[in-house]
Amino acid sequence: MISLIRHLNEFPKYFKGKYGIPGAAKKWVFESIQNAWGKYKNQLFNDHYKAYENDELRMEKRLVDVPESQFRDLLNYWNSDAYKKMSQTNTENRKKLKYPHTAGEKERNF
Repeated sequence: MISLIRHLNEFPKYFKGKYGIPGAAKKWVFESIQNAWGKYKNQLFNDHYKAYENDELRMEKRLVDVPESQFRDLLNYWNSDAYKKMSQTNTENRKKLKYPHTAGEKERNF
């Protein structure tokens, strides 16, 4: 998981060499991958971080398909002050929306 994030710049090269993605479909393919990746990280956070009160339990209950070293990196990230500050800022900004929605991250002009 974390290794994918570190090599995200090489991601298009990998797909270009492995799959023949037509130019017209590239944007859709990469947006779909990005959305799926975001949903997966969110589910992982909710099911394996928020659900347990300490990192010891979280490590015990981690998904078997997530290597221990990568999950430990995620825990360090989720426990970092930078992540907590970003999360708090995002929460405060969402509360300021005049018209809250569930259609994605971008504010819509209704």
